[in-house]
Amino acid sequence: MTTSWRVSDEVRAAGASANRGLSRTIEEVLLPRLLLAHRTSPPNATAAGMVAGTPIVASDLEGFTRDLLGDDDGAANARVRALLAGGVLSETLMLDLLAPTARHMGELWEVDACDFVAVTVSLGRIQRALHDLTGARGLRGTGADRPLVGKVLLSCADGEQHLLGLLIAAEFFARDEWEVVLGPPVSPRHALAEVRRDNLDVVGFSVGSERRLGEMAALITELRSVSRNQRVKVIVGGPCFEQHPDAWRVIGADGIALDARAAPALARGLLRDATDSPSA
Repeated sequence: MTTSWRVSDEVRAAGASANRGLSRTIEEVLLPRLLLAHRTSPPNATAAGMVAGTPIVASDLEGFTRDLLGDDDGAANARVRALLAGGVLSETLMLDLLAPTARHMGELWEVDACDFVAVTVSLGRIQRALHDLTGARGLRGTGADRPLVGKVLLSCADGEQHLLGLLIAAEFFARDEWEVVLGPPVSPRHALAEVRRDNLDVVGFSVGSERRLGEMAALITELRSVSRNQRVKVIVGGPCFEQHPDAWRVIGADGIALDARAAPALARGLLRDATDSPSA
């Protein structure tokens, strides 16, 4: 079975617009052809509970950053492969090494500690490491001939672009046998257009700043009113909810996932509850 994974039309169109900032670089470097491979190998762990593995420590992050900024183009990938061989799970590498290092590169650029060329080269090296991990053990779907769980759209709050985080979340959904639509971190109008025309089961939003919560509440209300699937479920995650873990209720979401690994299980549970409810 081939797990379906596509990018929404609005994301493709957005590539032609003149966005500013590091998020534009991440979109251009990381988005093309990432995580589009067929998924045939058995996963390391179930969606509901991850098995233990060797953790990432501070020296790993420091060494990986040096590799990214160094002259050896293969050093970063070599370190990732060594960590994988040493017992670090590929999920841990994505969430605890690649993602925080990408954020750190952005911070270095913002304070002029790293120039644009170095950041671009570093993000390209992160992209290659992530691409390799999608072919490594533990990041592909089961390949079993069984139906997909459902269809999920993943996007960001208006004005925020968390492409690396969305790509990682998308991979966890894909390996859990979901059809994934990578939604546009461009405008809430585009997300609304997507739910109008597509029969989505779940919509997931990443929110970085609490300043976006009021906008997200209005967006979720309108999304439910225009959705082709009137029983669509909305889940949220992102840095904002680490500081405000109860805010998801206030803005009208159905659940919160503070870790990308937990998102597919949360979505499965919401669909199961909807199916089991008397009004289903």
